[in-house]
Amino acid sequence: MSNANKDAIDRIIIEIVNADASNTFYLDNLFARWAPDAPTINRVTSLSPDSIQWGWTDNSSGVDQEDEFRVYSSTGGLLATRTADTTFWIETGLKRNKEYSRYIQAYNTAGSSNSATITWRTKPGAFQSKSAQGQPTRTGPNAFGFVGDAVWEWDVPVKSGSALTITAYIRYNSEYGGSTTKPKLTLSGVGISPTSISATSSAEDAWELLTLNPGTPSQNSILTLRAEGFSTNTGARFYIDDINISQ
Repeated sequence: MSNANKDAIDRIIIEIVNADASNTFYLDNLFARWAPDAPTINRVTSLSPDSIQWGWTDNSSGVDQEDEFRVYSSTGGLLATRTADTTFWIETGLKRNKEYSRYIQAYNTAGSSNSATITWRTKPGAFQSKSAQGQPTRTGPNAFGFVGDAVWEWDVPVKSGSALTITAYIRYNSEYGGSTTKPKLTLSGVGISPTSISATSSAEDAWELLTLNPGTPSQNSILTLRAEGFSTNTGARFYIDDINISQ
């Protein structure tokens, strides 16, 4: 049995012999159960400041088909179970702008296999300009920590007739890549012409102040401030903080 095919044991022959006669019995098409192959986490999305969607590839079928998937924290705490063939889970109730590490386990009665552990960050809260609201405070090199090719957006309420200025600090780490297109901010929406500004090499491992001057909005509206990175390098991160909206 040690050399049995993984997918099926075609035939076992049992022969019973006594002094008078012998009989042979054939047991056909016997299937062995094997532990499932490890899933692969292949997509993760920050849906909001308090939720992340974890997605994976189901790498098992046939005799090693999983009975269920289990989602674990990096410390081994069971967070959720998902039925066989399911390939995503939306985790809610998280804290904004915080990193979370998870791995996925494929399980059946023969055993289990784990994916690699993946870390992702929830979105920061949107800062909306209000006279009674204080400015957000930069919290250091991990403020807002976007992965290298992330795209995140904020709502920016504005009024017509007053010049608009937006400033923000930006930085990226050395893993981002000095020759890669630099992260940029873009402001767009009704009542203004789209305006963009990109980081420079000064923003590598240091905060750089960027200023957007889109002019005077022609009407009251909610504009979109978009932060966009372009690096797919392993370990690449870029950061935005201290967004200030002045009008």
